[in-house]
Amino acid sequence: MFPSEFFSVSADALVEAPTERASDDVSNSNSEAELEDVVPNISLRSINAVITHLPAVEAARGKVTTEMENMVIQGLKDLVSLLTFISNLAGEPI
Repeated sequence: MFPSEFFSVSADALVEAPTERASDDVSNSNSEAELEDVVPNISLRSINAVITHLPAVEAARGKVTTEMENMVIQGLKDLVSLLTFISNLAGEPI
């Protein structure tokens, strides 16, 4: 459903300066490459306006992570209940 690289990016990597780009990045045009040569990579953590919001972002990330984990656990519990119900109807153990 989602590409595997979607899940391999850490949250800290999203606010740190990128170190290098993927060689197969099709969105990287010549003008972007020229711009990267002129403009240095800047970590979002080094920008004062961002630093003031980091605690709220970290708290929100924790809340979202907890809610998603709870949703997955509840989904698995519901699946077990459904499979048990189907198994009881069929008269065979899972």
